Amino acid sequence: MGLPLKIKSKQNLSKYRVLVEDSSATSDEYFSIVEFPEYLGEGKNLLRIKTNPNIFEPNTQIFIEVLDPNGTPVYWEIPNHRENDNSRLISIWVYGDRTDRYNNGKGIGEIILLGTLSTTSDGNQVPTDFKKIPNVRWRRKVSFAPNKPSNGKIVFKSDSLPKLALSSSVDTFTNKIVSNNQLVREITGSSVYYKKSTFGDTVSLERDGGANFNSEMVGGTVYGNLSTTLFPRLGGGQSQPTTFTASITNVVSNQILRIQNPLTQSDNRTNGSIHTYEYSDGTINVNVEYYSTASDTQTQNQIAVANITLTNLDPIVGRVHSVNTLLKSQGLTSAEFQLISNNRVEPTSSVSFKVPIPTEQLNDPKTLKLQFLNVDGVKSETELIQSDVVFTGGNVYIAGDQSLITGSFHIGNSIGTGIEMSGHSSGYLKSVGYQGMTSASLGKGPGGFLIWSGSGNLQVGVDQYPGVGMEMVSAGGSSSFFFTTAGGGNLKVITDDFFIGTEATQFISGSNGNIEISSSFFHLNPKDSEAIIGGFVITPTAISSSQFETSASVSVPKLALKANGQITGSDILVQRVIENTFYTLFDTKAGIIDARNNGRQLVSYYDGISVVGIDTSTYVSSSDTIFPIHLLPGENRLLLAFSILGSCGGATSVSHGAKISILTAFTGSSSPATNSGSFDNWQNLTDLYTTPSMPSSTLNPFRSFVVSPNLTAGQITIPSAYQGRYCLIKLSATCNVLSGTADSNTSTLVRGFSLVATRNFASKYSDGSATIGDIPELPE
Repeated sequence: MGLPLKIKSKQNLSKYRVLVEDSSATSDEYFSIVEFPEYLGEGKNLLRIKTNPNIFEPNTQIFIEVLDPNGTPVYWEIPNHRENDNSRLISIWVYGDRTDRYNNGKGIGEIILLGTLSTTSDGNQVPTDFKKIPNVRWRRKVSFAPNKPSNGKIVFKSDSLPKLALSSSVDTFTNKIVSNNQLVREITGSSVYYKKSTFGDTVSLERDGGANFNSEMVGGTVYGNLSTTLFPRLGGGQSQPTTFTASITNVVSNQILRIQNPLTQSDNRTNGSIHTYEYSDGTINVNVEYYSTASDTQTQNQIAVANITLTNLDPIVGRVHSVNTLLKSQGLTSAEFQLISNNRVEPTSSVSFKVPIPTEQLNDPKTLKLQFLNVDGVKSETELIQSDVVFTGGNVYIAGDQSLITGSFHIGNSIGTGIEMSGHSSGYLKSVGYQGMTSASLGKGPGGFLIWSGSGNLQVGVDQYPGVGMEMVSAGGSSSFFFTTAGGGNLKVITDDFFIGTEATQFISGSNGNIEISSSFFHLNPKDSEAIIGGFVITPTAISSSQFETSASVSVPKLALKANGQITGSDILVQRVIENTFYTLFDTKAGIIDARNNGRQLVSYYDGISVVGIDTSTYVSSSDTIFPIHLLPGENRLLLAFSILGSCGGATSVSHGAKISILTAFTGSSSPATNSGSFDNWQNLTDLYTTPSMPSSTLNPFRSFVVSPNLTAGQITIPSAYQGRYCLIKLSATCNVLSGTADSNTSTLVRGFSLVATRNFASKYSDGSATIGDIPELPE
């Protein structure tokens, strides 16, 4: 906020008829210009004079007129303040931030002083016609620079000095979004109406569409495309601007924001004239650029802050451009003030700002001093001092990837204690006094720890440390931890007691000469002389299942392999896989043992059957060749052996053959017989094996054929309907005369009949209560 508007009327002092026209630079004989401004800048400028009382009329009025380059009178005032040398201050107000006709022009202006002499400078009396009227005039050209702050001396009125309000706090830094080492800016688009207040300097943009405004936009920039008409129009056929850029000073709501200056255009019809636009006819498309804090992250970087508020900051001359903050410790009696901050302030009567307090200045009573500086850094004679200020909080925070410690420092309550961190030999961290593993192990030095980087050749005591690092050694070396990557890496731990892991899940521990290892699948427990792997418990005398078979009087493991050679189990199943199918070899539950040499002799009949001198195409048997057998559960294979001899005899051509059939016993219904006295109704005849046609003839009168288990023909699969059943095996033969006539030498003889029941090696079976396929199989 600039100076309040004050106006002076033009006095036309340059037109007065005077006795003396003083054109000297400092008017040493009359007005005595003690201080003359280098230029008149925006704000309050200082002109200091000390008139000669011996030549001026007593109590005479000094007339003053200041004209800017346009000849416009400039406001001035004489504050109620007198300097030590009795000189008087004249405060000249220059406006450089206004947008109306009261903004002073840039260029050469003039300062005019007019007074009334009683005598001339040489002691002569003033002529009668010049007595009692203004008769001496001093005038001097001066530069106007309203675009620059005033650089005049800052002087406060003695009874209206600035007031200081001071408090301390701890502020936390935030990290803003950074991309390629630059802050990330948000850009939003809106359509707005432009409006300037008729009775003030407020300039607003009112949203009509697009993105809402938010408080983070304060301090941002708005860019507009002026495709609509601005009013009032600029005359003389001059075009309005096509774009504009403005700074955002305030966000009133999500619909209205304020910008710093109105939209203006130079009016070339008048030199230095500025045309100001009041409003837009339609909407303007704008983009707002600002730094968003939406993704800001808090850090642990804290700092003590002095919160300073200055009021009544209104000098009678000069302009406060910045404020110096100085600090000194009251604990150091001979200490001088140290400058800790210079803050630029706006030209207002009340300002607030924060000053970071150095970390080394915490928790110590301080004296704070404030100095007021103009734009050239010239300090005002007025200073504010506040004593007995204590700042608490803050911390030491090191960030970034360029920080470096080349020396060493200690972490402890005093230097030389606690932990030492050093940048020597590429850096290490160790307990103070530790002189390496050799020294500690031999008891020549204290125990301690050392962590080193390994990129340098570090030496501690007599030990060399080229590796990556980390060691901890007790005094005397009774226990230690050592890790390094030097020479391929190694880990060495010396301790009486250790535990790694969690008791509820997995761990490795050791104490009192024992080591224990436990996981979800494994538990080694030497203390109790056992190890558990999965579902097995291993003791010095056995490997046994962790599951038990329990009866009323005893509980034993379901499987145990004992050191004395015994194997016990309640449910042992041995299987093998053939073509992706599991087959059982041994099953204690079903009572099955499967092997290539397993079998029972069911039939052993050497005499056999003979068909002699008969011409028959059917197979015939006798009561001697029908054999009752009992197939056991699990038997699914018959091993067959016999021999057959055919004789042609007197016939021309004969076909010889033999057949093995099986029948089951029925009671006459479809159900199997349950009463042995009913086994007189045999049905369900099935041929198990029939020999291929074996012809004999006059050309080859004798034919023979042998069936045995080593041949495929001698291995017969028992149909499932007969397995585990009481059955009849029937051996029959045929002697079919194909041509000619049979005689006593025409015959078919089958003898040496042997039948063995067994299992097809590694085949599935039923235990009587389950069907094939329900038997438990080994997991894949």
